[in-house]
Amino acid sequence: MIDLPSIAPYLQALLGSNYRLDHDYIKIDNAAHANKLYLHGGGQGAGGATDLVGPTDGGQCYYRYNNGKFYNGLVAVGFELDTVPPGAGGFACVPGSHKVNFELPSDWKVSETQDELPECVARVEAEAGDAIIFTEACAHGTVPWEGDGERRTIFYKYCPHAVAWSPCYYNADHYGDLSERQRALLMPPSASRKIWEKVQTEQSELEQLRKGRGEAASIDE
Repeated sequence: MIDLPSIAPYLQALLGSNYRLDHDYIKIDNAAHANKLYLHGGGQGAGGATDLVGPTDGGQCYYRYNNGKFYNGLVAVGFELDTVPPGAGGFACVPGSHKVNFELPSDWKVSETQDELPECVARVEAEAGDAIIFTEACAHGTVPWEGDGERRTIFYKYCPHAVAWSPCYYNADHYGDLSERQRALLMPPSASRKIWEKVQTEQSELEQLRKGRGEAASIDE
């Protein structure tokens, strides 16, 4: 699912051709885990100094449009495994907030129940199998769940190759049957894939050189 042909064109339009998968996770919402709505992001990605994700979030979660091209930091793809009907809860955002230059009012950021949601918050309904794509620079969050059953969502977060949000990186060698493109998506952050491959080659050669010197020293002893 990390490289679906139906999703790739949107990621390329938002991130350019040289993007990578930064991290992924599964989120489950139900009556037992009907958490508050925590709006985060917005304000050119930072959401202000009191952003609920953290004031440093703006370094990775930015948005810009210039000369007919989009520039984004972290872009999310959320695959809904269950239908999210109207009024149930789930993903919501403040449309247009990825372009603003001011922090969201503090009383907008947290809603204990659906009745407390600010009018500017747009709820996104979805059918099972739908994908919701959004820039993390847009103020967003999860509306408290009030529906039947549960909402299960798989999130894949992508970013430009030189950008990172997660402190952990994938190792493509841990996953079998990957295409070359999929292996490229799992690469750690760097200026480009060519630079990464060059560094890896140099590191391998250096390791072999060190190993050879160690064996030579053992023989001399």
